[in-house]
Amino acid sequence: MFSAFLPAGHHQLLIYSPKTKRAFFKQVFVEINQVDFCPTKSFAVKKQRKYASNVWLPLPEETDDARKVAFHHDISNPNFDLELFIKDKDDAKDCLEVLKKNFYYVQEFYIQCMTTSQMFPEVEWIAYLSLFEQL
Repeated sequence: MFSAFLPAGHHQLLIYSPKTKRAFFKQVFVEINQVDFCPTKSFAVKKQRKYASNVWLPLPEETDDARKVAFHHDISNPNFDLELFIKDKDDAKDCLEVLKKNFYYVQEFYIQCMTTSQMFPEVEWIAYLSLFEQL
C-alpha cells in the first residue's frame, strides 16, 4: 500500500517492492489544467492579461435602471424560488412587488452583511437574522 499527498501538477512515482524485488513506475496527474496539457486547446483559448482592480477608483453611480436589471437578474436565478416559502401565487406576486420596491435597502443590507461574512460572497444566517432585529 502506498499513500502520499501530492500538490497539483504532473508527478512520476517509482515504487520498489522488496518482497517481489520489482519496481513500479506510475504517472499521476492532479488537478490538470487542460490548456497546458492539451496542445489543441492552447490555441483555441485566448489568453487575457489580468490586472488588479484599482481600489481608489470611485464606485460607479447606481441608477434605478441598473437596480432594475440587478433585481431581474436576481429573481431569474434558478435558486430563487419563492414558491418554496410562499404557496399562494397572489402572495408571491405581492412579495415580489415589496422586494422590488425596497430593493435598494436589501442591496445595501447585503453589502453590509457581506463585509462581515466568513462565507463570502454568501451571507451567514446570523447576519440575515440581524435584519429583523433592526426592523
